[in-house]
Amino acid sequence: MGLGLLQFSFEELNLFASDQNLPWIGGLDCVLGGMAFLYLAINATYLFYLLPIPGRSQPWADRMREWRAFTELMTQRYDGDPPRLHSLLVILIGEGECCC
Repeated sequence: MGLGLLQFSFEELNLFASDQNLPWIGGLDCVLGGMAFLYLAINATYLFYLLPIPGRSQPWADRMREWRAFTELMTQRYDGDPPRLHSLLVILIGEGECCC
């Protein structure tokens, strides 16, 4: 939520009003705005899936069974082993190259 508030100012949200002039938005602003929106959308989707809310005609036990299967799948993707030093260096150098 904080990332969304930092990325999108209230002046830029005026473009949804019909009687407002559209602000000039550069290519970098579009890319960063799209990245922030997708980040927030993905986290909202995970939050939706992690809340065990049953459907209209779905019994609670069935929804809990689906929820437990989903959380089991998500925890299997976690690797508890710490990364090795050369792996960390490759990641840090790769991230540094992308930022420059």
